[in-house]
Amino acid sequence: MNRFLAASLVAIGLISITMTAQAAGATVQTRFGELKTNDDAELLFKGQVIPPGIILPDASGIVAGYKLDGADVFLIRQLTGGDACPGLYVFLTVKADSATATPEFGTCHAEAISPEQEGQTISFSMTNLEKHSKTRFTYDHGTLLEDGKPHH
Repeated sequence: MNRFLAASLVAIGLISITMTAQAAGATVQTRFGELKTNDDAELLFKGQVIPPGIILPDASGIVAGYKLDGADVFLIRQLTGGDACPGLYVFLTVKADSATATPEFGTCHAEAISPEQEGQTISFSMTNLEKHSKTRFTYDHGTLLEDGKPHH
């Protein structure tokens, strides 16, 4: 029986990501090795779950991918907020020896976002219904900023 159900090449941002759906999950190729999902759709690097437990049921969760100095960085939409909060994200940084994720962030607003890369930073804005304005999120050399301040 063929364990590969489907294969596709997805070009996102500045990284071409090969995503292979298998009976037991999915695999994403990076410059530094494979990211794989386990049976619970948690993302793993070198066999270890990437904290805080990134859920990637399929390639549609990868919003964008970027090649930065010494790292591949992915913006991943999370499904942890369900229908009540569909606008949650993490930045995943993959290096030769590790994969780390930022804390979840977002305004819960379901909208199309347009991430932009400038040098080693990646930014995008989201509608913030509580503030009646836009909130700007920036990934800067591994640090997540919200409206220019460290995100907690």
